[in-house]
Amino acid sequence: MGPVTFTAERHNSPGRHPLLNARLRARLPSGARLLTIEFITIWVILCLSQQEAQPMLRYRDLPTQTTEVLDLTSLTVDEFRALVPAFETAFLGYIAEWTLHGRRRQSRRYTTDKNCPLPAPEDRLLFVLVYLKQNPTQLLHGRLFGMRQSKATQWIHVLLPVLRNTLRTLGDAPCRRVEALRERLGVEVPHLALEPSPAEEVRSATPPVAPLFVMMAPSDLSRAPMTRLNRKSVIAASKNGTC
Repeated sequence: MGPVTFTAERHNSPGRHPLLNARLRARLPSGARLLTIEFITIWVILCLSQQEAQPMLRYRDLPTQTTEVLDLTSLTVDEFRALVPAFETAFLGYIAEWTLHGRRRQSRRYTTDKNCPLPAPEDRLLFVLVYLKQNPTQLLHGRLFGMRQSKATQWIHVLLPVLRNTLRTLGDAPCRRVEALRERLGVEVPHLALEPSPAEEVRSATPPVAPLFVMMAPSDLSRAPMTRLNRKSVIAASKNGTC
């Protein structure tokens, strides 16, 4: 529980009101005095902790009638919602075998804690898509979703492979080769001969220049006799200072 703040509100009693004072004095017997009583109402406000008071980015708080989801994730609202079930299936399959620390899970099953910074599937998908689209630092990204940098790093390392497996399952993963892109598009793209750039033409027309330093091949081993320093004569000479 956070610190307690007291705020006081003062209510004036009838003794403070001038009109009521005149009426009451008229009814009071002679010699009587009118007492003034003040009522103070105390309101107790429980201050939220820093974690609860910190604004966090959540999918439920994003307006769906604007382009805010598209600006944050590069996906429309319909595309985002269509990707959530497959993403959550891949996440549950991954987290059933591995922990957030990257260790193989032994016996304890994964359960979403009430204090989890990413409690909903939409929040987890939003977390990784915003990271890929906006490219923030991990410290800033963790602050954006209400977690420390170390915790944000763990979630990034978990959700990036989950998103990759999701896109591969749906057949929407980006192609890494031109041949795979041709097969997906179902079109035959002729191989175009690339024309050399003007810089390459100038480089090919320039005659080769001798290098600044002469490159020499490694020489053979020397044929001079080598003195073995572990001989007794050499050791004795070095001790006598004659060597």
